[in-house]
Amino acid sequence: SSLVLRNRRGHKLSGKLNPVSDTRAARLVALHVPAGSPPTPFLEPGPFECVWEGFLKLEINKARSFDLRGRGAAEVEIAGNSVLEASGDDLHAATATPVQLEQGLNRILVRYRSPATGHAELRLYWSGGETPRGPLPPAGEPWRVFRRN
Repeated sequence: SSLVLRNRRGHKLSGKLNPVSDTRAARLVALHVPAGSPPTPFLEPGPFECVWEGFLKLEINKARSFDLRGRGAAEVEIAGNSVLEASGDDLHAATATPVQLEQGLNRILVRYRSPATGHAELRLYWSGGETPRGPLPPAGEPWRVFRRN
């Protein structure tokens, strides 16, 4: 499976603020942008936002816990319900209570906003039952990821 990463930043054109975007494929809900670097080679450096959308496909009903690593601000939604929010220099400080995921497709949405200064970093992990803590599996339905300012 793949992630599609779209980055949008605003710029002035004819006196109006118009978004500029970039799209690329990615595998995981993860990113690292060093301070002073652009989020992609085609956009200017500066603060940005990302949104990952996709589905987690499970063979059986399972309870899972989600946690974040990195800095900035992030929110994780499962089936339209916010299950984890964190902000600051240590996103790991917040841990979600276990969430019951249903057999089949479970819609997931991850929003991320970079810090105003310094490096931007995000990684999403899950665990539960016999599954040790690790990144969400890249297999399954394709992810759509959007970045914007």
